[in-house]
Amino acid sequence: MFNQPTSIPEVLRDVPLVLVDTTDKLENLPSVVSDELRFGRDVAERLIRAGCKRIAYIGLNDSIAAET
Repeated sequence: MFNQPTSIPEVLRDVPLVLVDTTDKLENLPSVVSDELRFGRDVAERLIRAGCKRIAYIGLNDSIAAET
């Protein structure tokens, strides 16, 4: 599973926030992150039930920072 901790700008510190697919480096804000392992398992199981025989995952080893 991957999510990249982020620094929240000081100007937003007093704004009510919930982070999505990231965490606060200072661990002061609530966040919601996906369960990527479960998602992958669910997808594979659905493909197998649909009769797929050659299933592959193509991904990267390098982490990629989200861009704004």
